[in-house]
Amino acid sequence: MREYFMKTENIGFSNWIDSDLELATQLWGEEDVTRFICATGKFTKQDIYDRLFTEINNGVNYHVQYWPIFNLTSGELMGCCGARPFKSEHNSYEIGVHIRKKFLGKGFASESVKAVIDYCFT
Repeated sequence: MREYFMKTENIGFSNWIDSDLELATQLWGEEDVTRFICATGKFTKQDIYDRLFTEINNGVNYHVQYWPIFNLTSGELMGCCGARPFKSEHNSYEIGVHIRKKFLGKGFASESVKAVIDYCFT
């Protein structure tokens, strides 16, 4: 069972770990998720691996990630949502969310972003 450090009504937030490559592939291997993230619109296996370890390293170095989010009812990976360092300014962060296609249009993106904003400011 996955541990959650934060929960909303429908979503559990966890941390990416080294053994999450399969979950990362479910998320960033889905073209509907990556089409606006990278220039080619599709992540390679290496891109997915690199993204996973970028998130893990952000957790270690900055105590934030685009955390994996899970449906509290089914336990299924819904996507990720969180914060990451903004490259052009010191002590500045950006918030982002990547939602798998089957969870789009149901309010989960806004629910998760609101929770991340509260987390970042408290």
